[in-house]
Amino acid sequence: MLALAHARLWQVVVALVVINVFVSASYAALPALLVDAVPSEFTGFTNGINAIARTFGSSLASALVATLLASVTVAGTGLASEQAFVIGFWVGGAAAGAAGLAIVGAERSRRNRADRGVRFGTASVNL
Repeated sequence: MLALAHARLWQVVVALVVINVFVSASYAALPALLVDAVPSEFTGFTNGINAIARTFGSSLASALVATLLASVTVAGTGLASEQAFVIGFWVGGAAAGAAGLAIVGAERSRRNRADRGVRFGTASVNL
């Protein structure tokens, strides 16, 4: 959204509101989904890994965006160019799309296992 429409302030504000609504919803929903997906004795462990993954992912994304903005600059200045931001928007959109596809794939896999009667058991879960 931001990669294509970012010339006006209202476009940026609308895009950021949409992005933040979806990020907030996913951050709120993921712990409940994890609790539902694993046996009760693994919920603390699973949510701990989720917190670590969130922290690591945020740190990695921040470092990559900072590197991108520092490397694609306006000639003769140290300022990030518009192209650097557009590239960042496209990469962020691609990452969000890939995450969405991963969720759809995981849900299909879960449904297929449920249809076959396969369930997690303490002996079958290797975390």
